[in-house]
Amino acid sequence: MGGAPGNDSKELSTGSTEPPPTVAPNGPASPSTMSPPAVEQQKILSHIGNLSEPEKTAVVTAAAQQLPDQAKRAVAGTLQPSAPAADLIWKVIVFAFAISFGVSILGLIGVVLLSIFHSVEQANVQVLLTIVTTVGGILAGFISGRASTSANY
Repeated sequence: MGGAPGNDSKELSTGSTEPPPTVAPNGPASPSTMSPPAVEQQKILSHIGNLSEPEKTAVVTAAAQQLPDQAKRAVAGTLQPSAPAADLIWKVIVFAFAISFGVSILGLIGVVLLSIFHSVEQANVQVLLTIVTTVGGILAGFISGRASTSANY
């Protein structure tokens, strides 16, 4: 019980049988320091880099089709937009619906006020009321977060 705290962590970390990965500070590791599969991967990537855009697309699509479903989901997860980009997208969408909600409410109020002085068709009022309730429901769905958290693949 009387050992120094730093000694315990050193003893635990030295028990690994795998060598630590080689990372070059200024770019990829040289082929002499990489394992054979990593060398092959570097060769493949360099060949893909020399292809035209349609050829790159065809090669990557063919490679992705050979993956199992779980690996496909993992690759697709890496291609999603970053968190700040996704936040910006959601803000734009919610702002657009909020603007349409406000405009439709103002239109509904305008039609009701107009009906005091002129006759208004009930169909027009019903259309505006439908728009108000639909957009309100969409905004309520955004607020609850249900639409963005379902992950059924």
